Amino acid sequence: MRCRAFFPALLGLVALSGCSEGVLDPKGPIAEAERQILFNSLGIMLAIRDPTIVAILGVAFCSVHPTRALAIGPTSAIPAGSR
Repeated sequence: MRCRAFFPALLGLVALSGCSEGVLDPKGPIAEAERQILFNSLGIMLAIRDPTIVAILGVAFCSVHPTRALAIGPTSAIPAGSR
């Protein structure tokens, strides 16, 4: 079963090992500006994506374990006689 995942990964590695020039090897002022735009967009994407993933996991945890997520019980804020 491990060999099924190993051989395609090895084939992809061999296919990409012949590349001598990369995407982030700019030549000239326009290529340098495009490289800067690429890094800026990557930073903005990470600044949006990471808090979103943390918020999704937090909501999922609170919905699965509602009493463990809160330090108080579900009825401790409401007095028993006021219902």
